[in-house]
Amino acid sequence: MLRKLRFLIPDGMKQKLLYPGFYLSNFKKKVFDSSTNNFKIISAGYKNEFGGYFNIHLSNSLGDVLFHGTDESAFSWPPKEKVAICIKKENEEKGEILAYSEAWNWQQGAFLRWLSDELICYNDFDKGTGNYCLKIINKSGKLKGEIQYPIGAIHQLGKIGVSYNFERLSVLREDYGYFSKEAIDIQAVLNDSTAFRTIDLNNGDIIREIKFDELREILKINPDKDKVNHFEFSPNGRKVAYLYRYWLGNIKFTKLMVFDLENGSNSLIGEEDFYSHFCWLDNQKIIVFGQLGKENKFFVIDIALNRKVIPDYFVPFHDSHPTTNLDNILVFDSYPSFFRRSTVYLLNLEKSKNSIIYEAVHHPKFRGVNRIDHHPRVNDNGTKVYIDVPHGANRKFGVVEL
Repeated sequence: MLRKLRFLIPDGMKQKLLYPGFYLSNFKKKVFDSSTNNFKIISAGYKNEFGGYFNIHLSNSLGDVLFHGTDESAFSWPPKEKVAICIKKENEEKGEILAYSEAWNWQQGAFLRWLSDELICYNDFDKGTGNYCLKIINKSGKLKGEIQYPIGAIHQLGKIGVSYNFERLSVLREDYGYFSKEAIDIQAVLNDSTAFRTIDLNNGDIIREIKFDELREILKINPDKDKVNHFEFSPNGRKVAYLYRYWLGNIKFTKLMVFDLENGSNSLIGEEDFYSHFCWLDNQKIIVFGQLGKENKFFVIDIALNRKVIPDYFVPFHDSHPTTNLDNILVFDSYPSFFRRSTVYLLNLEKSKNSIIYEAVHHPKFRGVNRIDHHPRVNDNGTKVYIDVPHGANRKFGVVEL
């Protein structure tokens, strides 16, 4: 009976009943905005603008900042229009458009990032070949190169990248996939034996190709389906950590793996069945949210000693997107609560001090594939944190000055 009655409730009233905190917060908008006066929106004039994934540095050493822009509805899915590749230069007030990409999603954008202080790269769709690729441009938007593989992580010196199948993600985790092809053969995508490749970004050649069978053999499993995602290079570029997710029946498992570029080997980090977001603290330690004993929490893994410890500094009790400047700053965010509120936390390791640097209220429609994760990214000298934020029914990109 209740299931039938819910169709009689207007959508607007239904949202107010489900998320009263969001609507009550509209009363407090002026007060709320005044509490975040260190935040400044960065814009090129689009209705929706965002940075992308949390483990990508969007600013170079000169202070220039990269971001995406689109007038497509923030609630649309899958993306239908091209996304603009934008830059705001250090001494300019407004961002400018450099190029456009047809390979993007709301969570990671087009994997837009710096290759150097002068070169920029992003994933795109090559209509000539019918495949996804990586394009390299300068700060004027001039095309300087193209790699025939889309890239999901890049060595800090811009020499090596990791490529994996974004079509597989569109099937198994659509919010991280690409959708530019008119049709895909789902079974062919799932039968693809390649898990990931390391690519020489100087010439586009494959350095090493890792098969799913290699990962299955390490774990001694025969999964119904599996995928890899969330790659991140260690600071010295000798290793890359990533998540390997697989299903046995209807049960999903997530393992944290590390690939050693020097000896070409993959290793399992920990025996637990759940890992989520992580970042390297140095060349040996990773902070990760995952299963530890019977609880899910943040902890630090020393991959050389195979040792797990609970940090003696502040960490959230919930899953988050950790990022660091590899010096004295750690930043975390939170997902929206039942009342649609979220927070960005900053931890100063030198001063042993943590603080809230941003709070937001999310429109109830920002859920699932359309959610807005803050994805905080701290610059190298620890003076700025770039975040994605909800702004009414739109998404915006900006910076918190520390």
